[in-house]
Amino acid sequence: MTEDIFPESDDDGCEPFRSIAAHVHCSEDDVFAAFAGLPVPEWITPTHLQSVRAATQRWNEAARHARNLQHTLMRLTDHERVQLRVAGAVTVEQIAHLQSVLDGDAKNLNEWLTSQPRAGRENIAAAAVAEGIRRLFRRRRKRITFGQHPEGGPSTEFGRAVEFSIGAFGVLADWRRPAQKAKEKQDDIQGRLMSIHMAAINRTKG
Repeated sequence: MTEDIFPESDDDGCEPFRSIAAHVHCSEDDVFAAFAGLPVPEWITPTHLQSVRAATQRWNEAARHARNLQHTLMRLTDHERVQLRVAGAVTVEQIAHLQSVLDGDAKNLNEWLTSQPRAGRENIAAAAVAEGIRRLFRRRRKRITFGQHPEGGPSTEFGRAVEFSIGAFGVLADWRRPAQKAKEKQDDIQGRLMSIHMAAINRTKG
């Protein structure tokens, strides 16, 4: 019942991955592997999340009205409910089923919303794309660096890949902050790995 919120792709849904693979000069499978486990960027844009919140509110409101109608019908006498049934009106059981379906859909949407990363002031869709590119570069042993030309465009291969990929997924966001945060994450990972390596060397010497 939520096809309009999560529509099927017009193609096989893989075009962003193919475009990124061509841009980075790697295989489509490499891109798939890098993005595995990450949220679908198109589904976590601020606009889409707002649409899901609005839909959840509508389903909850409809379920509340169905529940109230069910309770009201239950206050009728048995004879009055039979008269409604003879007239072809919906039954109490049908209203109860409607309420159950509405409650279930609202619950599913709410659970999906709560499972998504918290946005805050960050565009989480762009952040997810940058994380996928960070993983792709790490897997391919390519340098993860951040730099910007005076006119504003990315000056590094990693930055250009992030900018391109954000556009490939149709996400409306600037490339700079997502690329910078992804680069800082990689620096942190490298720092921790170096600390572990140095600790192992010191233990060997000791």
